[in-house]
Amino acid sequence: MTFLAFRNHFDHFGVFSTSDIKKWLPRFDSRRLVEWQEKGYIKKVINRWYIFSNTRLEDHFLFLVANKIYQPSYISFESALSYYSLIPEGVYTITSATSIKTKSFDTLVGKFSYRHIKPSLMFGYQLIDWNGIKIKMA
Repeated sequence: MTFLAFRNHFDHFGVFSTSDIKKWLPRFDSRRLVEWQEKGYIKKVINRWYIFSNTRLEDHFLFLVANKIYQPSYISFESALSYYSLIPEGVYTITSATSIKTKSFDTLVGKFSYRHIKPSLMFGYQLIDWNGIKIKMA
């Protein structure tokens, strides 16, 4: 498996996991991920989640990362208010609502915070299209 073939397949994912890789290549050797990190081709976001090193870290991409690394979740609270320009402050942590345990991640690409809400309240979000990828936003 060459890195170029790998990149061509996963480039449109934005952020990809070891599960995504195993679905495509069941016999993929995960040592390649370590090798590609050392060469600077990819970066680890959190355990089992990766991005390509040359990816631009703009807001929509960070929202996508937040949606993917801790599921089910959607962008909410201060992050959504800032996205819709309803608050004047800058927001430096992407905050999401989730029906599972409250958790935070401080990663190389950004800070992500997840706040628990009742599973029955996991509604009120819409899918925003960004480069053909859907992002869940309150």
